Amino acid sequence: MKVGNLYVHYIMDSGENTGGFYCEVYSDVDMTNRLDYFCVHPNDCDCRSTNDVEQYIRTYVSNESKKEMETVEKKNIPYSKTLNYAIEYGETQDYRASYKANMACKTAISEAINKHYKDNCLDSKSALDELTEAFSLARIAIITAVSIREQDWDGRISDKNKTWAKSIPFPVDADDWNRDRNAVFRVSNVHSGLLDLFANTVRKELEIQKETPVKKDSLLEKINRPLPSALPKDKSSKEQEL
Repeated sequence: MKVGNLYVHYIMDSGENTGGFYCEVYSDVDMTNRLDYFCVHPNDCDCRSTNDVEQYIRTYVSNESKKEMETVEKKNIPYSKTLNYAIEYGETQDYRASYKANMACKTAISEAINKHYKDNCLDSKSALDELTEAFSLARIAIITAVSIREQDWDGRISDKNKTWAKSIPFPVDADDWNRDRNAVFRVSNVHSGLLDLFANTVRKELEIQKETPVKKDSLLEKINRPLPSALPKDKSSKEQEL
């Protein structure tokens, strides 16, 4: 069963959860890369048919994915380690949350590019501005870079953007078959030329942020800053002083 960009497999459970369901969430249609698992208990929902069960699971997975993505985006820090590292150091929750946010960002980039491509012209700035309302520029840059890395053979993408994509610090996350798990983040349903134009805008925006100095108060401004008003002392405090 597909839920957004995720795939869910569920079976009737047994033992203490007889009457409920055991569910596993995967990132791929072949169900080889498991992201999460959970149980639906008999008392969780009034599931009288297969449709009821699937609707409950869809709602649960969608809500949990949204919560995790919101948490990650508040931090604005994409997880940039491999799955093996996350397992070894107990960071699988951060890995899964960032993975789901990356998948959502991939879809959003595709939709934004297609939306702002009109009359043979891409308004890549408007597309990026729309995306940064929901995702950090760092995440958008990672997904764009991964997409270009996966199309290194494509002559419609400039060498400059290919070099930039390789410079983004986001490591290959190899599975047991030596396939890069990050390949699923590739924005594949847009024209390579449009992806190239979008990458130009992402690069420029990163350069602008890098060159824009963070304004700090000067020493004079700190000296002239008014002191905070003193809070009135209550009667008991006065008695203690006396």
